[in-house]
Amino acid sequence: MTRREILKYTAYMTGFAVSAPLISALMAGCTAKPADDYKPVFLTPEEYALITALAETTLPASDTPGAAEVGVPAFIDQTVSAIFRPFSRDLFRTRLAALAADCQKANGKSFTELEAATQLSWLNTVDAAAKAEAEKLAELPPPADEEEDEKRWPFWLQCKELIIGGYFSSMRIGTEFLAYDPVPGDYIGCMPLEEATGGKNWAL
Repeated sequence: MTRREILKYTAYMTGFAVSAPLISALMAGCTAKPADDYKPVFLTPEEYALITALAETTLPASDTPGAAEVGVPAFIDQTVSAIFRPFSRDLFRTRLAALAADCQKANGKSFTELEAATQLSWLNTVDAAAKAEAEKLAELPPPADEEEDEKRWPFWLQCKELIIGGYFSSMRIGTEFLAYDPVPGDYIGCMPLEEATGGKNWAL
């Protein structure tokens, strides 16, 4: 799958334009890669466990691998570490802690301690609130600078786009679960998707 296609998928699934950090990460060649022995370079073990649970709740294993299985948590850790500016890294950590605190307050447990159904239910509530908050941003005066602009953007939507972008950047999803043709072939101007790929979208 090309970087352009990954960005299109991410924008489609989040409903919002893709942020500069994710674009930079993909342009720099960051991709999700499974690694059972991966050790975070930026996130603490507790933060990494939370990111893993958030990613797996967003994209759980079904007939396709889950986000954790294809290396999305490591992708997020590496992106924040290598691509984010110092201010953005600090803000990411602060807001991740705030998200964890909100979950603890609402449910009496940390996100990683909740049952899967409760994780999904709470995260759906967070998602709806984040979308509503984002839609109201157009009513505000323009931000004074990039830092203010970043502070305004709902944190969960930033996490969500990193999860989705990381998922579709993974080699396994691009080659095993989307139609993949590594080299140019014959030009066919019009062919039903069912006939061409068995109904799967192309990873180009």
